[in-house]
Amino acid sequence: MLEQITWQQFLLAAGLLSLGWYAWLVLSKGLAFRPGLTTARPYPGEHSPDQNFQTAGPARPQEEPDTLEDGLIGRPRLPEGLVKVSTSSLSFAGTATSTGPGLVNDLTEDLKEIFTVLAKEDGQKKDFFRMIASVKENYDGLAGHPGIKLINDFLLENAPFLISPQELEALWD
Repeated sequence: MLEQITWQQFLLAAGLLSLGWYAWLVLSKGLAFRPGLTTARPYPGEHSPDQNFQTAGPARPQEEPDTLEDGLIGRPRLPEGLVKVSTSSLSFAGTATSTGPGLVNDLTEDLKEIFTVLAKEDGQKKDFFRMIASVKENYDGLAGHPGIKLINDFLLENAPFLISPQELEALWD
């Protein structure tokens, strides 16, 4: 049966159905540019839009949220560890060399291992300098690294012996 319908007949039927659908929408919902053509009647218990339910006192305009993020309960909080940054302050890490962002963390972990070994074997300051020499081989150019102050602070706080500022400077050269 579908084989007997031509394209002209199909398009004419589709057009008439579309025209009927839009005519029904316009007549049932009313025209926005012609109020009064058809009026929608409210259901029982509802008020019509033209009824005024003002209470005593001046009318207050209803405030709308500033952005889509703002809602009735405020702005959503970012999950812990996430921070919004501008695109101008965003930068990516370079290659995994000794000047990468994890250098301070990696070196701190290595120092913790050295301190653990020194505590177990009752090591002295000379043992520390011997062990740190093998760690320094893995990291190039530590003397000029911007995080060297953090590493030195960690050393001063956690070393089981006193280290002078001269020894710290000589340590990373």
